[in-house]
Amino acid sequence: MARPPLPLGTWGSIRIHGRVDGEWVPKAEIPAGTKITSWRAMAKYRAHDGVTRQMERRSSSETKARRSLREALGKLVSQQTALDSGTRFKDAAALYLDQIQTRRRGTTYDRYKGRLALTFHGGR
Repeated sequence: MARPPLPLGTWGSIRIHGRVDGEWVPKAEIPAGTKITSWRAMAKYRAHDGVTRQMERRSSSETKARRSLREALGKLVSQQTALDSGTRFKDAAALYLDQIQTRRRGTTYDRYKGRLALTFHGGR
């Protein structure tokens, strides 16, 4: 029987790998005393769109990599807002514009904002 999917807006267990001789090796398989050049923390995250994606963060120490990943996942969870059938288009558009503003250049944001203003205010 298949494993049930992660609930929306959550992540699975965090896995740690160390970089040994140019290869990523799971922490449990790294021999004691081996020099680790970099650490990578990974986890699967299921967004509110239902898609599960792998997130990862790298750092010079295991603790920093793990902390950085937790912070990134926490930001994702706080940014994600589930839309439902009762959500007004205007509210969904405002959420979308917020995402565009953080990920795109100002001209894209301005263009999208202008188009939505025409939609909501009829060109006023």
